[in-house]
Amino acid sequence: MPLRLKSNWISLEEYLKTLSREKLIGLTGYHKSEWLLATSSAFGCDIRCVESTLNGKTLAITPFMFKKKGPMNLIGSALRGTYTEFAGPLFVSDLDDSIMSKVIESQHQLISKDSHYIEWRVQSLANKEHLFGEALKKLGYQFDSVPSLLIDLSQSEDDLLASFVGRARTAVRKAEKAGLSATVVEPSEEWIKEYYQILTDTFARQGLAVPHPIIFFQTIAKLSKSGFVRCVEVRIENSIGAAAIFIKDDSRMMYLSGVATKDGMRLAASSLVQWHAMKQGVRDEIIDYDMGGLGIGSIDKFKRSFGGTDVSHLKWVWRSKAFKLIEPIAIWLSKKGKISLR
Repeated sequence: MPLRLKSNWISLEEYLKTLSREKLIGLTGYHKSEWLLATSSAFGCDIRCVESTLNGKTLAITPFMFKKKGPMNLIGSALRGTYTEFAGPLFVSDLDDSIMSKVIESQHQLISKDSHYIEWRVQSLANKEHLFGEALKKLGYQFDSVPSLLIDLSQSEDDLLASFVGRARTAVRKAEKAGLSATVVEPSEEWIKEYYQILTDTFARQGLAVPHPIIFFQTIAKLSKSGFVRCVEVRIENSIGAAAIFIKDDSRMMYLSGVATKDGMRLAASSLVQWHAMKQGVRDEIIDYDMGGLGIGSIDKFKRSFGGTDVSHLKWVWRSKAFKLIEPIAIWLSKKGKISLR
């Protein structure tokens, strides 16, 4: 009987059923319904899922975020601008390397039919990232690493503090001497509004608009009840002086977003927020703490003060001929504030 490997679109419900039924490699919180529905609601993107089968047996499933920008169809697992670090295909365990490559090719053939931009971001594929990359390269994808900083939380609190650059330890002590304390909070609607206003004020001082809508923060705040989202704050005179939102996924934590008022910055409250989150992570047996990406000099300096190791997340992008022509113009118009790329 000849092998019949094929990929088809399936509903989110079918995807979730397969997710609960099969033993899959690379599963993260970003693959689960709560996050997919949150990003769909916040960013106005559709969730479209693909299943690859061989003679009727499931080999892999992939959740894709789909968004239409003007005449262009953008699709990604995950898609840029959705605050999603990675997603990517979930393969069944012990899948043959040659079959994995065929699955990737099959899924590309399906999703590229009406797409102008395709993006894949993956965390780990059981040490088979090179196979994934080689398969995509043959299909015309370009590789682009996403730099970040990883802090080891498997050590003791004392060793962790000792690993900080001197200015981070000084900042933590400064905040503590000022009588500040950090706490984990359950984000209410009022808390999110206060948080977002500080974020808005911060961007406004730079002549910019907040790149993500308040509905995103309102939506993911609900995920704190499941433990996937954690919020930490330092209050100064009954108002937020500094706060941050973290993603907590099994033994991994990621710094999603942070804010600070002028008083909070003056009293180093943001450093105290980070230190509290890290200590809580150590107690929760978190191993890896990802600082949420690098690329903005002033913010990178703050992040690097906590030590850590440089890492790169994996990203591949495919662009149609039409998208390659229009992308530079769109970027220029976006910088001029004429259009939004969100």
